[in-house]
Amino acid sequence: MAVLLLGSAAVVAASRVRDYWHNFDDILAGAVVGLAVAALASALHLGRHAIDTPPPLSESGHGEQVDEETPEQQQQVDDSM
Repeated sequence: MAVLLLGSAAVVAASRVRDYWHNFDDILAGAVVGLAVAALASALHLGRHAIDTPPPLSESGHGEQVDEETPEQQQQVDDSM
């Protein structure tokens, strides 16, 4: 889908330059602005979903929260073995 949209934009840009509606510099500046806005929107969208991610599943995969052990708890486990 992205290839189709980028290809369409490239064809329109080429036709605008060929028909003398725009200079190549105008097309390049528009592309840079468009890519920057798309990157910013994507980063904001992905950042929002990164905050909403659920806690990791346990090894059994049943949804229990995994508690990380402190070094003291790990030492107690190692001493008991």
